[in-house]
Amino acid sequence: MSALPLVSVVIPTYNRADLLPTAIDSVLGQTYERLEILVVDDGSTDHTKEVVRPYADRVRYIVGEHRGPSAARNLGMRAATGEYICFLDSDDAYYPYKVQVQVEQMMAHPWIDMISTEIAAVFDRGELIEYFLKKYLKNYDWDRWRYEDIYRYKQEVFVESCGKNADFYAGSVFDHVLLGPMIVTTTVLFKRRILNVIGYQNEAYRFAEEYEFILRLCKHSQVGFLDLPTYQVRFHEGQMSRFLTKQRNDQEKEDLLLIIEGVDVMLQAVKNWAYEDAAYFQTHRRWVERRMAELYRCIGGLWLHYG
Repeated sequence: MSALPLVSVVIPTYNRADLLPTAIDSVLGQTYERLEILVVDDGSTDHTKEVVRPYADRVRYIVGEHRGPSAARNLGMRAATGEYICFLDSDDAYYPYKVQVQVEQMMAHPWIDMISTEIAAVFDRGELIEYFLKKYLKNYDWDRWRYEDIYRYKQEVFVESCGKNADFYAGSVFDHVLLGPMIVTTTVLFKRRILNVIGYQNEAYRFAEEYEFILRLCKHSQVGFLDLPTYQVRFHEGQMSRFLTKQRNDQEKEDLLLIIEGVDVMLQAVKNWAYEDAAYFQTHRRWVERRMAELYRCIGGLWLHYG
């Protein structure tokens, strides 16, 4: 295994002491062994430090001021030494084969800089709720929202570590990502050197900062997608990403305002990137205008809900 590249797993956390061990254990249980695990504590006030202590021989524990998830991820990325970097939210978990299958595809297709995968939404008990991306893409009746058209390159691969066949896609997908967050950031594995080109996450954004980061990455890179769930979003009380479900009515106003801010980040990203290139806008005008209308409608609906 020594000839294989080192992979840095960045786990930002804030007051998730009771959930963090599941995340760390899922990395330690990977079939891929050359791992650097970085737990970045975003100024937690609970007993996170005590929870991490038993993992001291396998985990680098980095403590920062409480500045939000993007700042914590940036701190972890700057400290990472691996050839590849991937993320894990401290209340979620990897499937055991996650890192291995992604490294295998990155090495088999050296012209791509990043690979993402399908994602599974599960309850704490491990029961499957749904495959998120498949549901998300069904919400769009656009003819182009098919993997074969989005990625152009397709190959069926056998994933030995989990004994399954899966479709692998690759290509330039910037225009599609601009029109919708079709890549889930927590599933990605990317080459660390690309940070020299695109920079780090924008710490001014409190929500949807990952989308803007991925958008920049796709602007400058060829990327891959493996149609296989490698990441578990674990639904439980208090999870930030619960807005992906239909439970918006149960959120407090502060959470709703944060979502509105995140949608506005997406809207500004579409405006900035779509109008930057006049030729691009003319070619994709119908898609851009539809996406902008959708985001405006979303913001309006959220404000109405806020009251």
